[in-house]
Amino acid sequence: MPGWIPEPTRLRDTRWTLSARHVLVLAAVLLIGLGWAGCTVIRARPS
Repeated sequence: MPGWIPEPTRLRDTRWTLSARHVLVLAAVLLIGLGWAGCTVIRARPS
């Protein structure tokens, strides 16, 4: 909803919890992606 603005305290609390959760999710996704890419490169390399 574009026109809806919550109370500042609730917005701040929600933003902090979401940002912390987003950082954890992004870190996990990056680690999984890098690990998958590394495994792919190692497997594709001729031995």
